[in-house]
Amino acid sequence: MVRTPSEQRGDRLDEVAVEPIKSQILGAAEKFDKEGIDYFGSVVQHPYWTQPIGQGSVAVMRDCKDQSGYGSVWVATGQRRSIGVSNNNLQAEFIRGYDDIWRVQTFGHLSDEVC
Repeated sequence: MVRTPSEQRGDRLDEVAVEPIKSQILGAAEKFDKEGIDYFGSVVQHPYWTQPIGQGSVAVMRDCKDQSGYGSVWVATGQRRSIGVSNNNLQAEFIRGYDDIWRVQTFGHLSDEVC
């Protein structure tokens, strides 16, 4: 979202996210804009399901991400601000929309579960 023009961010997020995560992402992008921060690198995804989705309207997906080649950088200097870890276990909850499209609603770190 940081590289998406601010006036387009809300519409772009409508395609993939709902509240409360949508506002959290928009707020983080605005904060990064103000502080002159961007991201670098890439994340290696290792998603897995905790249970079958079936015909339900809610789905939970987890991901044991490798973020060791990804982080944040100060735009003005190019200096790295942070770098991720190799085994970052996350969980996202998705809601099936009226249009039958899944959108993320919540997102969190699973610090008590090793991946």
